[in-house]
Amino acid sequence: MDRNRPGSLVASLQRMATPLLFVAPILILATTFYFVPVFKAFMLSLQKWLIITGQEPEFVGLANYRELFGERRFKTAFWNTVYYAVGTVPVGVAISLGLALLLDAPIRFKAGFRAIFFIPVIIPRVVVAMIWGFMFGAYGGAVNQILQAFGAEPVRWLANPDTAMNAIIVTSLWGGVGFNMVIFLAGLQSIPNEYHEAARVEGANVWQQFVHITFPLLRPTLLFAVVIATIASFQVFTQVFVMTEGGPAFSTTTLVYYIYVSAFEHFRMGYAAAVAVVLFLGLLLLSLIQLRLLRSDYY
Repeated sequence: MDRNRPGSLVASLQRMATPLLFVAPILILATTFYFVPVFKAFMLSLQKWLIITGQEPEFVGLANYRELFGERRFKTAFWNTVYYAVGTVPVGVAISLGLALLLDAPIRFKAGFRAIFFIPVIIPRVVVAMIWGFMFGAYGGAVNQILQAFGAEPVRWLANPDTAMNAIIVTSLWGGVGFNMVIFLAGLQSIPNEYHEAARVEGANVWQQFVHITFPLLRPTLLFAVVIATIASFQVFTQVFVMTEGGPAFSTTTLVYYIYVSAFEHFRMGYAAAVAVVLFLGLLLLSLIQLRLLRSDYY
Protein backbone atom coordinates (compact mmCIF):
# COMPACT_ATOMS: atom_id res chain seq x y z
CA MET A 1 0.00 0.00 0.00
CA ASP A 2 1.41 3.39 -1.01
CA ARG A 3 1.51 5.63 2.06
CA ASN A 4 2.07 8.67 -0.13
CA ARG A 5 -1.34 8.46 -1.73
CA PRO A 6 -3.86 11.16 -0.71
CA GLY A 7 -6.30 8.53 0.61
CA SER A 8 -3.66 7.12 2.95
CA LEU A 9 -2.85 10.60 4.26
CA VAL A 10 -6.51 11.33 4.94
CA ALA A 11 -6.88 8.04 6.81
CA SER A 12 -3.85 8.85 8.96
CA LEU A 13 -5.25 12.28 9.79
CA GLN A 14 -8.59 10.73 10.72
CA ARG A 15 -6.86 8.29 13.06
CA MET A 16 -5.03 11.18 14.71
CA ALA A 17 -8.15 13.32 14.92
CA THR A 18 -10.29 10.72 16.69
CA PRO A 19 -8.39 10.68 20.02
CA LEU A 20 -7.96 14.45 19.87
CA LEU A 21 -11.72 14.86 19.68
CA PHE A 22 -12.13 12.79 22.84
CA VAL A 23 -9.60 14.82 24.84
CA ALA A 24 -10.61 18.18 23.32
CA PRO A 25 -13.10 19.07 26.12
CA ILE A 26 -10.46 18.45 28.79
CA LEU A 27 -7.87 20.42 26.83
CA ILE A 28 -10.28 23.33 26.45
CA LEU A 29 -11.13 23.33 30.15
CA ALA A 30 -7.48 23.02 31.18
CA THR A 31 -6.48 25.86 28.87
CA THR A 32 -9.32 28.10 30.02
CA PHE A 33 -9.07 27.53 33.76
CA TYR A 34 -5.38 26.63 34.21
CA PHE A 35 -2.93 27.62 31.49
CA VAL A 36 -4.49 31.00 30.70
CA PRO A 37 -4.74 32.05 34.41
CA VAL A 38 -1.13 30.95 35.00
CA PHE A 39 0.01 33.02 32.01
CA LYS A 40 -2.09 36.00 33.19
CA ALA A 41 -0.62 35.72 36.69
CA PHE A 42 2.91 35.72 35.29
CA MET A 43 2.18 38.79 33.17
CA LEU A 44 0.59 40.53 36.15
CA SER A 45 3.70 39.79 38.24
CA LEU A 46 5.68 42.00 35.84
CA GLN A 47 3.37 44.95 36.48
CA LYS A 48 2.68 47.41 39.26
CA TRP A 49 -1.05 47.59 39.90
CA LEU A 50 -2.59 49.23 42.92
CA ILE A 51 -6.25 48.43 42.33
CA ILE A 52 -7.47 50.85 45.00
CA THR A 53 -6.18 53.85 43.03
CA GLY A 54 -7.99 52.90 39.83
CA GLN A 55 -4.83 53.40 37.77
CA GLU A 56 -3.96 51.14 34.87
CA PRO A 57 -1.27 48.50 35.45
CA GLU A 58 2.28 49.77 34.84
CA PHE A 59 4.95 47.44 33.45
CA VAL A 60 7.90 47.28 35.88
CA GLY A 61 9.70 44.13 34.70
CA LEU A 62 11.29 42.10 37.50
CA ALA A 63 10.92 44.84 40.13
CA ASN A 64 8.30 42.89 42.08
CA TYR A 65 10.59 39.85 42.24
CA ARG A 66 13.56 41.92 43.41
CA GLU A 67 11.39 43.48 46.08
CA LEU A 68 9.91 40.25 47.43
CA PHE A 69 13.29 38.50 47.69
CA GLY A 70 14.52 41.42 49.74
CA GLU A 71 11.36 41.61 51.84
CA ARG A 72 11.72 40.28 55.39
CA ARG A 73 8.04 39.36 55.65
CA PHE A 74 8.18 37.25 52.51
CA LYS A 75 11.11 35.29 53.94
CA THR A 76 9.26 34.83 57.22
CA ALA A 77 6.15 33.61 55.40
CA PHE A 78 8.29 31.21 53.38
CA TRP A 79 9.95 29.67 56.44
CA ASN A 80 6.60 29.51 58.24
CA THR A 81 5.26 27.52 55.29
CA VAL A 82 8.29 25.22 55.28
CA TYR A 83 7.85 24.64 59.02
CA TYR A 84 4.18 23.82 58.49
CA ALA A 85 5.01 21.43 55.63
CA VAL A 86 7.68 19.63 57.67
CA GLY A 87 5.25 19.33 60.56
CA THR A 88 2.35 17.98 58.51
CA VAL A 89 3.67 15.97 55.56
CA PRO A 90 5.99 13.37 57.18
CA VAL A 91 3.86 13.03 60.31
CA GLY A 92 0.59 13.00 58.40
CA VAL A 93 1.78 10.41 55.88
CA ALA A 94 3.19 8.21 58.66
CA ILE A 95 -0.06 8.37 60.66
CA SER A 96 -2.14 7.68 57.55
CA LEU A 97 0.01 4.67 56.64
CA GLY A 98 -0.17 3.33 60.19
CA LEU A 99 -3.95 3.66 60.27
CA ALA A 100 -4.23 1.99 56.86
CA LEU A 101 -2.10 -0.94 58.02
CA LEU A 102 -4.23 -1.35 61.15
CA LEU A 103 -7.53 -1.10 59.29
CA ASP A 104 -6.35 -3.48 56.57
CA ALA A 105 -5.83 -6.18 59.19
CA PRO A 106 -8.63 -8.68 59.96
CA ILE A 107 -10.24 -6.83 62.86
CA ARG A 108 -13.88 -6.40 63.84
CA PHE A 109 -15.84 -3.29 62.89
CA LYS A 110 -13.07 -2.05 60.59
CA ALA A 111 -15.62 -0.54 58.21
CA GLY A 112 -16.91 1.59 61.08
CA PHE A 113 -13.40 2.63 62.09
CA ARG A 114 -12.63 3.61 58.50
CA ALA A 115 -15.70 5.83 58.43
CA ILE A 116 -14.78 7.43 61.77
CA PHE A 117 -11.27 8.32 60.63
CA PHE A 118 -12.52 9.62 57.27
CA ILE A 119 -15.29 11.84 58.68
CA PRO A 120 -12.95 14.82 59.36
CA VAL A 121 -12.03 14.87 55.65
CA ILE A 122 -15.60 15.61 54.57
CA ILE A 123 -16.09 18.34 57.18
CA PRO A 124 -15.46 21.79 55.63
CA ARG A 125 -12.06 23.20 56.53
CA VAL A 126 -13.65 26.34 57.95
CA VAL A 127 -15.69 24.25 60.40
CA VAL A 128 -12.62 22.21 61.36
CA ALA A 129 -10.64 25.38 62.01
CA MET A 130 -13.46 26.87 64.10
CA ILE A 131 -13.83 23.70 66.18
CA TRP A 132 -10.13 23.50 66.94
CA GLY A 133 -9.97 27.24 67.52
CA PHE A 134 -12.46 26.78 70.37
CA MET A 135 -10.59 23.70 71.61
CA PHE A 136 -7.32 25.66 71.77
CA GLY A 137 -9.01 28.54 73.58
CA ALA A 138 -6.91 30.00 76.37
CA TYR A 139 -9.68 29.70 78.94
CA GLY A 140 -12.31 27.00 78.75
CA GLY A 141 -10.81 25.25 75.73
CA ALA A 142 -10.85 21.46 75.79
CA VAL A 143 -7.07 21.19 75.39
CA ASN A 144 -6.37 23.42 78.38
CA GLN A 145 -8.99 21.65 80.45
CA ILE A 146 -7.18 18.37 79.83
CA LEU A 147 -3.88 19.99 80.83
CA GLN A 148 -5.41 21.43 84.00
CA ALA A 149 -6.78 18.00 84.89
CA PHE A 150 -3.15 16.84 85.06
CA GLY A 151 -2.08 19.87 87.10
CA ALA A 152 -0.57 21.89 84.24
CA GLU A 153 -1.11 25.60 83.67
CA PRO A 154 -3.34 26.71 80.77
CA VAL A 155 -1.53 27.73 77.60
CA ARG A 156 -2.53 30.55 75.25
CA TRP A 157 -2.00 28.34 72.22
CA LEU A 158 -3.14 30.73 69.51
CA ALA A 159 -1.80 33.90 71.14
CA ASN A 160 1.77 32.68 71.62
CA PRO A 161 4.17 32.83 68.63
CA ASP A 162 5.91 29.69 69.90
CA THR A 163 2.75 27.54 69.92
CA ALA A 164 0.35 29.04 67.36
CA MET A 165 1.77 27.26 64.31
CA ASN A 166 1.93 23.96 66.22
CA ALA A 167 -1.78 24.31 67.00
CA ILE A 168 -2.51 24.82 63.29
CA ILE A 169 -0.41 21.76 62.44
CA VAL A 170 -2.41 19.61 64.89
CA THR A 171 -5.64 20.93 63.38
CA SER A 172 -4.50 20.08 59.86
CA LEU A 173 -3.35 16.59 60.86
CA TRP A 174 -6.72 15.81 62.45
CA GLY A 175 -8.56 17.00 59.38
CA GLY A 176 -6.35 15.45 56.72
CA VAL A 177 -4.97 12.04 57.72
CA GLY A 178 -8.17 10.29 56.69
CA PHE A 179 -7.68 11.17 53.02
CA ASN A 180 -4.26 9.56 52.72
CA MET A 181 -5.47 6.67 54.86
CA VAL A 182 -8.00 5.78 52.16
CA ILE A 183 -5.32 6.12 49.47
CA PHE A 184 -3.01 3.76 51.36
CA LEU A 185 -5.86 1.32 51.96
CA ALA A 186 -6.46 1.15 48.23
CA GLY A 187 -2.75 0.54 47.66
CA LEU A 188 -2.59 -2.19 50.31
CA GLN A 189 -5.61 -3.99 48.91
CA SER A 190 -4.02 -4.03 45.45
CA ILE A 191 -1.09 -6.13 46.74
CA PRO A 192 -1.74 -9.84 46.04
CA ASN A 193 -2.10 -11.94 49.21
CA GLU A 194 0.04 -14.66 47.64
CA TYR A 195 3.18 -12.61 48.29
CA HIS A 196 2.53 -12.44 52.03
CA GLU A 197 1.50 -16.08 52.20
CA ALA A 198 4.72 -17.15 50.49
CA ALA A 199 6.73 -14.96 52.88
CA ARG A 200 5.02 -16.48 55.92
CA VAL A 201 5.80 -19.95 54.60
CA GLU A 202 9.46 -18.91 54.38
CA GLY A 203 9.34 -17.78 58.01
CA ALA A 204 9.21 -14.00 57.53
CA ASN A 205 7.71 -12.06 60.42
CA VAL A 206 5.34 -9.10 60.13
CA TRP A 207 8.13 -6.50 60.03
CA GLN A 208 10.07 -8.40 57.37
CA GLN A 209 6.93 -8.70 55.25
CA PHE A 210 6.37 -4.96 55.52
CA VAL A 211 9.97 -4.04 54.64
CA HIS A 212 10.47 -6.49 51.78
CA ILE A 213 6.94 -6.81 50.31
CA THR A 214 4.44 -4.18 51.45
CA PHE A 215 6.60 -1.07 51.37
CA PRO A 216 8.29 -1.69 47.97
CA LEU A 217 4.94 -2.44 46.31
CA LEU A 218 3.40 0.57 48.03
CA ARG A 219 5.96 3.06 46.70
CA PRO A 220 3.76 4.36 43.85
CA THR A 221 0.98 5.04 46.38
CA LEU A 222 3.48 6.61 48.79
CA LEU A 223 4.78 8.85 46.00
CA PHE A 224 1.28 10.05 45.19
CA ALA A 225 0.46 10.69 48.86
CA VAL A 226 3.67 12.60 49.55
CA VAL A 227 3.42 14.81 46.46
CA ILE A 228 -0.25 15.64 47.05
CA ALA A 229 0.33 16.28 50.77
CA THR A 230 3.31 18.55 50.02
CA ILE A 231 1.36 20.62 47.51
CA ALA A 232 -1.54 20.93 49.96
CA SER A 233 0.79 21.96 52.80
CA PHE A 234 2.26 24.83 50.78
CA GLN A 235 -1.25 26.00 49.93
CA VAL A 236 -2.56 26.16 53.51
CA PHE A 237 -4.83 29.14 54.03
CA THR A 238 -8.15 28.39 55.71
CA GLN A 239 -6.76 27.31 59.08
CA VAL A 240 -4.52 30.38 59.25
CA PHE A 241 -7.30 32.74 58.19
CA VAL A 242 -9.85 31.41 60.68
CA MET A 243 -7.67 30.60 63.69
CA THR A 244 -4.94 33.27 63.82
CA GLU A 245 -5.19 35.65 60.82
CA GLY A 246 -1.45 35.26 60.36
CA GLY A 247 -0.56 36.22 63.93
CA PRO A 248 0.60 36.55 66.53
CA ALA A 249 3.57 38.63 65.40
CA PHE A 250 3.43 37.19 61.87
CA SER A 251 4.31 33.74 63.27
CA THR A 252 1.60 31.86 61.32
CA THR A 253 1.57 33.85 58.09
CA THR A 254 2.09 31.38 55.25
CA LEU A 255 2.78 32.12 51.60
CA VAL A 256 -0.82 31.82 50.45
CA TYR A 257 -2.03 33.99 53.33
CA TYR A 258 0.72 36.48 52.47
CA ILE A 259 -0.57 36.54 48.89
CA TYR A 260 -4.08 37.22 50.21
CA VAL A 261 -2.89 40.08 52.44
CA SER A 262 -0.78 41.61 49.67
CA ALA A 263 -3.61 41.48 47.14
CA PHE A 264 -6.75 42.21 49.15
CA GLU A 265 -5.53 44.23 52.12
CA HIS A 266 -2.61 46.13 50.61
CA PHE A 267 -4.13 46.01 47.10
CA ARG A 268 -0.76 45.25 45.47
CA MET A 269 -1.91 42.84 42.79
CA GLY A 270 1.36 42.74 40.86
CA TYR A 271 3.42 42.00 43.97
CA ALA A 272 0.93 39.32 45.08
CA ALA A 273 1.09 37.74 41.61
CA ALA A 274 4.90 37.63 41.86
CA VAL A 275 4.65 35.74 45.17
CA ALA A 276 2.14 33.35 43.57
CA VAL A 277 4.48 32.69 40.63
CA VAL A 278 7.39 31.98 42.98
CA LEU A 279 5.17 29.59 44.95
CA PHE A 280 4.09 27.85 41.74
CA LEU A 281 7.65 27.42 40.49
CA GLY A 282 8.82 26.26 43.91
CA LEU A 283 6.09 23.62 44.12
CA LEU A 284 6.87 22.46 40.59
CA LEU A 285 10.57 22.05 41.42
CA LEU A 286 9.81 20.33 44.73
CA SER A 287 7.38 17.92 43.06
CA LEU A 288 9.97 17.01 40.42
CA ILE A 289 12.55 16.33 43.14
CA GLN A 290 10.12 14.10 45.01
CA LEU A 291 9.26 12.23 41.84
CA ARG A 292 12.97 11.68 41.25
CA LEU A 293 13.71 10.49 44.79
CA LEU A 294 10.67 8.30 45.34
CA ARG A 295 10.10 6.84 41.91
CA SER A 296 10.49 3.10 41.50
CA ASP A 297 12.02 1.04 38.71
CA TYR A 298 8.63 -0.67 38.37
CA TYR A 299 6.72 2.40 37.13
